[in-house]
Amino acid sequence: VDGYLRYFESPDSLEAKKTLHIPTEVIAIKTGLDTEAKAPEGKHNEHLIKLITRGDSWILCADDIDDML
Repeated sequence: VDGYLRYFESPDSLEAKKTLHIPTEVIAIKTGLDTEAKAPEGKHNEHLIKLITRGDSWILCADDIDDML
């Protein structure tokens, strides 16, 4: 809703460990094998999304292709 993506240590955490404002901080988005990362066990590389900023990158793994959208 507000363009922020927040990372929490656990579902019970009340305070975000990291916050990313997608519209102003993300300079590139890569998916699948272009992320140059390995998916967690039991997941597929095609479900990977990499958000690249000037100083960092976030690699996310969706449960399925529909969740990537």
